[in-house]
Amino acid sequence: MVEVTKTAEASEHARAIGELATEVAGLRTEIAAIRGLLTRTPCDVAEQRRRHRDERLLAVAVGETPVSLREGPLLVLHVLPEAAFLPQASPVKLERAPNFPIFRGGGDPTFNADGKIIWSGERTEGSTGYAQLGRHGCIEAVRVMGNRSSSANDKGLPVRWPEELIVDGTTEYLKTLVSLEVQGAVEVAAALVGVKGWYVCGSDWDRSAYPLRIERQVIALPPVTLELDQPEEEIPERPRPVLDALWQVGGWPRCFHFAEDGTYHRR
Repeated sequence: MVEVTKTAEASEHARAIGELATEVAGLRTEIAAIRGLLTRTPCDVAEQRRRHRDERLLAVAVGETPVSLREGPLLVLHVLPEAAFLPQASPVKLERAPNFPIFRGGGDPTFNADGKIIWSGERTEGSTGYAQLGRHGCIEAVRVMGNRSSSANDKGLPVRWPEELIVDGTTEYLKTLVSLEVQGAVEVAAALVGVKGWYVCGSDWDRSAYPLRIERQVIALPPVTLELDQPEEEIPERPRPVLDALWQVGGWPRCFHFAEDGTYHRR
Protein backbone atom coordinates (compact mmCIF):
# COMPACT_ATOMS: atom_id res chain seq x y z
CA MET A 1 0.00 0.00 0.00
CA VAL A 2 2.86 2.33 0.85
CA GLU A 3 4.61 1.50 -2.43
CA VAL A 4 1.43 2.28 -4.42
CA THR A 5 1.07 5.63 -2.63
CA LYS A 6 4.69 6.54 -3.31
CA THR A 7 4.32 5.59 -6.97
CA ALA A 8 1.18 7.71 -7.28
CA GLU A 9 2.87 10.65 -5.58
CA ALA A 10 5.91 10.37 -7.88
CA SER A 11 3.67 10.20 -10.93
CA GLU A 12 1.71 13.25 -9.77
CA HIS A 13 4.94 15.09 -9.04
CA ALA A 14 6.32 14.29 -12.48
CA ARG A 15 3.07 15.44 -14.11
CA ALA A 16 3.19 18.73 -12.18
CA ILE A 17 6.80 19.29 -13.20
CA GLY A 18 5.89 18.61 -16.83
CA GLU A 19 3.02 21.10 -16.73
CA LEU A 20 5.26 23.69 -15.10
CA ALA A 21 7.94 23.17 -17.72
CA THR A 22 5.34 23.64 -20.46
CA GLU A 23 4.11 26.87 -18.86
CA VAL A 24 7.67 28.15 -18.46
CA ALA A 25 8.45 27.34 -22.09
CA GLY A 26 5.31 29.20 -23.15
CA LEU A 27 6.23 32.21 -21.03
CA ARG A 28 9.74 32.22 -22.46
CA THR A 29 8.29 32.24 -25.99
CA GLU A 30 5.99 35.13 -25.13
CA ILE A 31 8.83 37.06 -23.47
CA ALA A 32 11.07 36.50 -26.49
CA ALA A 33 8.30 37.77 -28.78
CA ILE A 34 7.80 40.87 -26.63
CA ARG A 35 11.53 41.53 -26.54
CA GLY A 36 11.63 41.17 -30.30
CA LEU A 37 8.95 43.83 -30.64
CA LEU A 38 10.68 46.17 -28.24
CA THR A 39 14.10 45.76 -29.84
CA ARG A 40 13.20 45.93 -33.51
CA THR A 41 16.13 46.51 -35.76
CA PRO A 42 16.23 49.42 -38.25
CA CYS A 43 15.73 46.87 -41.03
CA ASP A 44 12.36 45.93 -39.60
CA VAL A 45 11.26 49.56 -39.48
CA ALA A 46 12.60 50.18 -42.98
CA GLU A 47 10.65 47.21 -44.30
CA GLN A 48 7.46 48.48 -42.69
CA ARG A 49 7.95 51.89 -44.28
CA ARG A 50 8.61 50.31 -47.67
CA ARG A 51 5.43 48.26 -47.43
CA HIS A 52 3.47 51.34 -46.37
CA ARG A 53 4.79 53.28 -49.38
CA ASP A 54 4.05 50.43 -51.78
CA GLU A 55 0.50 50.03 -50.47
CA ARG A 56 -0.20 53.75 -50.68
CA LEU A 57 1.27 54.08 -54.20
CA LEU A 58 -0.92 51.20 -55.36
CA ALA A 59 -3.97 52.84 -53.77
CA VAL A 60 -3.22 56.18 -55.44
CA ALA A 61 -2.60 54.48 -58.80
CA VAL A 62 -6.05 52.83 -58.75
CA GLY A 63 -7.82 55.96 -57.52
CA GLU A 64 -8.31 55.03 -53.85
CA THR A 65 -7.46 58.49 -52.49
CA PRO A 66 -9.05 60.48 -49.64
CA VAL A 67 -10.48 62.95 -52.19
CA SER A 68 -11.36 62.49 -55.84
CA LEU A 69 -8.57 63.75 -58.09
CA ARG A 70 -8.64 65.20 -61.58
CA GLU A 71 -7.20 63.04 -64.30
CA GLY A 72 -3.53 63.44 -65.11
CA PRO A 73 -0.03 62.36 -64.06
CA LEU A 74 0.64 62.69 -60.33
CA LEU A 75 3.56 63.48 -58.07
CA VAL A 76 3.29 61.59 -54.78
CA LEU A 77 5.47 62.59 -51.83
CA HIS A 78 5.70 60.56 -48.62
CA VAL A 79 7.29 61.95 -45.46
CA LEU A 80 7.43 59.07 -42.98
CA PRO A 81 8.77 59.45 -39.41
CA GLU A 82 10.59 56.40 -38.12
CA ALA A 83 8.74 56.82 -34.80
CA ALA A 84 5.40 56.13 -36.53
CA PHE A 85 6.46 52.52 -37.21
CA LEU A 86 7.71 51.61 -33.75
CA PRO A 87 5.58 49.36 -31.49
CA GLN A 88 5.32 52.11 -28.86
CA ALA A 89 4.32 54.78 -31.40
CA SER A 90 2.08 57.47 -29.96
CA PRO A 91 -0.53 59.32 -32.04
CA VAL A 92 0.17 62.96 -32.83
CA LYS A 93 -2.18 65.67 -31.61
CA LEU A 94 -4.04 66.39 -34.82
CA GLU A 95 -5.92 69.32 -33.33
CA ARG A 96 -2.57 71.07 -32.85
CA ALA A 97 -1.44 70.50 -36.43
CA PRO A 98 -0.92 73.76 -38.33
CA ASN A 99 -2.65 74.40 -41.64
CA PHE A 100 0.13 72.70 -43.58
CA PRO A 101 0.15 73.35 -47.33
CA ILE A 102 -0.28 71.09 -50.33
CA PHE A 103 3.44 71.22 -51.14
CA ARG A 104 3.49 75.04 -51.25
CA GLY A 105 -0.13 75.95 -52.01
CA GLY A 106 -3.16 76.45 -49.81
CA GLY A 107 -6.45 74.60 -49.64
CA ASP A 108 -9.35 73.62 -47.41
CA PRO A 109 -8.38 71.76 -44.19
CA THR A 110 -10.65 69.23 -42.51
CA PHE A 111 -10.49 66.05 -40.44
CA ASN A 112 -11.21 62.68 -42.03
CA ALA A 113 -11.01 58.95 -41.32
CA ASP A 114 -7.22 58.92 -41.66
CA GLY A 115 -6.37 62.07 -39.69
CA LYS A 116 -6.27 65.61 -41.03
CA ILE A 117 -6.32 66.58 -44.70
CA ILE A 118 -6.03 69.72 -46.78
CA TRP A 119 -7.23 69.63 -50.40
CA SER A 120 -7.71 72.01 -53.29
CA GLY A 121 -10.07 72.25 -56.24
CA GLU A 122 -13.76 71.59 -56.71
CA ARG A 123 -15.41 68.47 -55.35
CA THR A 124 -17.52 68.10 -58.49
CA GLU A 125 -14.60 68.41 -60.93
CA GLY A 126 -12.04 66.65 -58.78
CA SER A 127 -9.22 67.99 -56.65
CA THR A 128 -5.88 69.18 -58.03
CA GLY A 129 -4.09 67.81 -54.97
CA TYR A 130 -4.13 67.04 -51.26
CA ALA A 131 -1.91 66.61 -48.24
CA GLN A 132 -2.90 63.97 -45.70
CA LEU A 133 -1.50 63.93 -42.16
CA GLY A 134 -1.93 60.51 -40.57
CA ARG A 135 -2.64 59.81 -36.92
CA HIS A 136 0.97 58.83 -36.20
CA GLY A 137 2.62 61.60 -38.20
CA CYS A 138 2.94 60.08 -41.67
CA ILE A 139 2.33 62.60 -44.46
CA GLU A 140 1.19 61.85 -47.99
CA ALA A 141 0.98 64.71 -50.50
CA VAL A 142 -0.30 64.35 -54.07
CA ARG A 143 -0.43 66.90 -56.89
CA VAL A 144 -1.89 66.57 -60.39
CA MET A 145 0.79 67.77 -62.83
CA GLY A 146 -0.93 67.59 -66.22
CA ASN A 147 -4.00 66.59 -68.21
CA ARG A 148 -4.39 62.92 -69.04
CA SER A 149 -6.26 63.83 -72.22
CA SER A 150 -3.22 65.66 -73.63
CA SER A 151 -2.21 64.63 -77.13
CA ALA A 152 0.79 62.35 -77.62
CA ASN A 153 2.92 65.33 -78.70
CA ASP A 154 1.98 67.36 -75.65
CA LYS A 155 2.73 64.85 -72.89
CA GLY A 156 5.86 66.55 -71.61
CA LEU A 157 6.41 67.21 -67.89
CA PRO A 158 8.91 70.04 -67.30
CA VAL A 159 11.35 68.67 -64.73
CA ARG A 160 11.10 71.83 -62.64
CA TRP A 161 7.47 71.04 -61.74
CA PRO A 162 8.09 67.87 -59.68
CA GLU A 163 11.51 69.11 -58.55
CA GLU A 164 10.10 72.25 -56.94
CA LEU A 165 7.22 70.29 -55.40
CA ILE A 166 9.64 67.79 -53.84
CA VAL A 167 11.91 70.51 -52.41
CA ASP A 168 9.08 72.72 -51.14
CA GLY A 169 7.05 69.79 -49.81
CA THR A 170 10.01 68.34 -47.93
CA THR A 171 10.73 71.70 -46.29
CA GLU A 172 7.11 72.35 -45.31
CA TYR A 173 6.32 68.89 -43.98
CA LEU A 174 9.44 68.69 -41.84
CA LYS A 175 8.27 71.96 -40.26
CA THR A 176 4.85 70.38 -39.68
CA LEU A 177 6.38 67.38 -37.90
CA VAL A 178 8.58 69.62 -35.74
CA SER A 179 5.50 71.62 -34.69
CA LEU A 180 3.87 68.32 -33.64
CA GLU A 181 6.95 67.44 -31.53
CA VAL A 182 7.76 64.38 -33.64
CA GLN A 183 11.36 63.31 -33.10
CA GLY A 184 13.95 61.14 -34.81
CA ALA A 185 14.71 60.28 -38.40
CA VAL A 186 12.28 60.88 -41.25
CA GLU A 187 12.21 59.14 -44.63
CA VAL A 188 11.33 61.22 -47.69
CA ALA A 189 10.20 59.36 -50.82
CA ALA A 190 8.69 60.59 -54.08
CA ALA A 191 7.05 58.84 -57.01
CA LEU A 192 5.51 59.64 -60.39
CA VAL A 193 2.14 57.92 -60.86
CA GLY A 194 0.07 57.58 -64.01
CA VAL A 195 2.94 58.66 -66.25
CA LYS A 196 3.01 55.95 -68.90
CA GLY A 197 3.37 57.62 -72.31
CA TRP A 198 4.59 60.89 -70.79
CA TYR A 199 8.16 62.18 -70.73
CA VAL A 200 10.20 64.53 -68.55
CA CYS A 201 11.49 67.57 -70.45
CA GLY A 202 13.83 70.43 -69.62
CA SER A 203 11.29 73.28 -69.67
CA ASP A 204 7.81 74.32 -70.75
CA TRP A 205 9.01 74.97 -74.30
CA ASP A 206 11.56 72.16 -74.55
CA ARG A 207 9.25 69.51 -76.05
CA SER A 208 11.52 67.11 -77.90
CA ALA A 209 10.43 65.58 -81.20
CA TYR A 210 12.00 62.30 -80.03
CA PRO A 211 11.33 62.20 -76.27
CA LEU A 212 12.33 59.41 -73.89
CA ARG A 213 8.79 58.28 -73.10
CA ILE A 214 8.02 56.54 -69.82
CA GLU A 215 6.91 52.95 -70.30
CA ARG A 216 5.28 52.23 -66.96
CA GLN A 217 2.59 53.79 -64.82
CA VAL A 218 4.54 54.19 -61.58
CA ILE A 219 8.14 55.30 -61.09
CA ALA A 220 9.28 55.25 -57.46
CA LEU A 221 12.33 57.44 -56.87
CA PRO A 222 14.89 56.34 -54.25
CA PRO A 223 14.02 57.43 -50.69
CA VAL A 224 16.35 59.42 -48.44
CA THR A 225 16.52 59.78 -44.67
CA LEU A 226 16.62 63.21 -43.03
CA GLU A 227 16.78 64.41 -39.45
CA LEU A 228 14.13 66.76 -38.13
CA ASP A 229 16.80 69.16 -36.83
CA GLN A 230 18.17 69.62 -40.36
CA PRO A 231 18.73 73.37 -41.06
CA GLU A 232 16.16 74.58 -43.58
CA GLU A 233 18.77 75.93 -45.99
CA GLU A 234 20.40 72.47 -46.19
CA ILE A 235 17.21 70.50 -46.85
CA PRO A 236 17.35 70.67 -50.68
CA GLU A 237 20.89 69.27 -50.61
CA ARG A 238 19.94 66.21 -48.61
CA PRO A 239 17.33 64.68 -50.96
CA ARG A 240 19.76 64.95 -53.87
CA PRO A 241 19.43 61.23 -54.76
CA VAL A 242 15.69 61.85 -55.28
CA LEU A 243 16.30 64.84 -57.56
CA ASP A 244 19.11 63.12 -59.48
CA ALA A 245 16.83 60.14 -60.14
CA LEU A 246 14.04 62.48 -61.26
CA TRP A 247 16.29 64.08 -63.88
CA GLN A 248 17.52 60.64 -64.97
CA VAL A 249 13.92 59.76 -65.87
CA GLY A 250 14.24 62.50 -68.50
CA GLY A 251 17.57 61.19 -69.80
CA TRP A 252 20.00 63.49 -67.94
CA PRO A 253 22.81 62.09 -65.78
CA ARG A 254 21.92 64.17 -62.71
CA CYS A 255 20.08 67.24 -61.43
CA PHE A 256 21.92 70.23 -62.88
CA HIS A 257 20.71 72.55 -60.12
CA PHE A 258 23.51 71.30 -57.88
CA ALA A 259 26.84 73.11 -58.08
CA GLU A 260 30.16 71.27 -58.07
CA ASP A 261 30.45 71.79 -54.30
CA GLY A 262 27.06 70.10 -53.82
CA THR A 263 25.06 73.23 -52.97
CA TYR A 264 21.60 73.59 -54.48
CA HIS A 265 20.62 76.59 -56.58
CA ARG A 266 17.08 76.82 -57.88
CA ARG A 267 16.92 78.58 -61.27
